[in-house]
Amino acid sequence: MAHTVQSIDYPEGGATLSVPKQSFSDPHHCEVFFNPAMRFSRTMGSLCVGVLKPASVLDGLSATGARGVRYAAENKGVKKLFLVDANPLALGFAGKNLKLNKLSSKGKAVYDHFEDFCIAHRGEFDFVEVDPFGTPAPFIESALDALKSKGGVLSITATDLANLVKKNAPTLRDYGAKPLYNDFSHETSLRILLGFIARKAWERKLCVTPLLCYYELHYVKLVVEIEKGKRKPVLGFISYCDKCLSRFVGMRKKCVCGNRLLYAGPLWLGDFCDKKFLKKLIELNGERNYEDRKRIEKTLWLLTGEQGFPPWFFGTHSVSDEFGLAVGKMSLLMEGLGKKFKVARTHFSPNGLKTTAPAKKFVETARASWG
Repeated sequence: MAHTVQSIDYPEGGATLSVPKQSFSDPHHCEVFFNPAMRFSRTMGSLCVGVLKPASVLDGLSATGARGVRYAAENKGVKKLFLVDANPLALGFAGKNLKLNKLSSKGKAVYDHFEDFCIAHRGEFDFVEVDPFGTPAPFIESALDALKSKGGVLSITATDLANLVKKNAPTLRDYGAKPLYNDFSHETSLRILLGFIARKAWERKLCVTPLLCYYELHYVKLVVEIEKGKRKPVLGFISYCDKCLSRFVGMRKKCVCGNRLLYAGPLWLGDFCDKKFLKKLIELNGERNYEDRKRIEKTLWLLTGEQGFPPWFFGTHSVSDEFGLAVGKMSLLMEGLGKKFKVARTHFSPNGLKTTAPAKKFVETARASWG
């Protein structure tokens, strides 16, 4: 008798999904993976597909096929969809979800390893989704190969933040970069992954443009445009002082305060979102009645305000702890900083601020603003 997994039908966005019943109590031990907590991410991905309008979509490592099915069900411009997974049990869920959402004519569930599938279907897709358990690093080159020769879009998820935030050995092994554990570690993690993708693309004489990159819960999500070109990626290092909290672009050995510096990189140094693209996402989100509509809008507006700053933010609680300050109102601190510097809230942390102010001025302003 064939082995089966108990399932339920679950409505999400504009689709009905057949998923393992165990997903709602213990998703990480399901034989076919589906995490209800990732609904926000799947919805963000569908909005990206809605704006970009790719005709062909590859959902690699698809498990139940939830992402790809939602992308096609909610965006009629998708004409070809492949759901690929090397778990034979996943194939049944993916196939059922295509039928449930009347996508059988344009979608196909395939039992295969992602890398092998990409070799066999080199240059076929406008949009490639890679959402693995853990690091996406081993799949980036195959994903690039699957894009059409003129270019396309990669949508990449990394859930290995425990490594990307502070573990040197696995981050060096997977991404060829050094992490940095401090108040802005999650931004550094995102930039390390973005830099890794840019380096892999550059090896193929391809350019990367970040469209939508963000951090949430236990993961970072990157949606990047890939195209042919000679524009070198904006890569480098960040140096950080754990005594005075100064931070600098570049690899330095000693801080102005005399303390030795820590560093992270190589990583992406430029903006991590495209503001015009974000505006289109905000408009489309306003037209759709998603469950996470308000939270998505808030996140997109925060991301819009975060561009055009140095590649870090200041965690106000970290500053408070280091210098013995009582945390006051963020509005007062922002008002004080805004007199001489650019400043904005960040989606990375409710207690974080992006600013052009150096650490010394940030601390001085915090002390003056909070008394």
